[in-house]
Amino acid sequence: MKNQGNYFRLIPGNKVLQVASPAFDAIISEIFVTIWSGAQLRVVSVEDNLLVPTLSMLLAVELVDLITLTPSVAQKLKPELLFNVKTLVLVGEMIDPAWIKVFVGKVRMINA
Repeated sequence: MKNQGNYFRLIPGNKVLQVASPAFDAIISEIFVTIWSGAQLRVVSVEDNLLVPTLSMLLAVELVDLITLTPSVAQKLKPELLFNVKTLVLVGEMIDPAWIKVFVGKVRMINA
């Protein structure tokens, strides 16, 4: 957990938006790596999990440092909302290289 927290560059005071389903293994990382790093975990309710309007509102308001999303969900969000995120972890699906080019130099992306 400590290594992953270091790799994600999480430090105390950072905000991590927890959006993974409880049935998805990424939730372990979102919860325990965040806590281990001393960062703050912002939990999205199961009902709102991965709803684009809810994620858009949270990204606009919360100043999230790290979020883990599938590329299909991330691509539905307005890019400017993701520019506020320091680290975007993409999981579970193939990523469109053309989409990634929009974020080069603006957001640290990790293909997990």
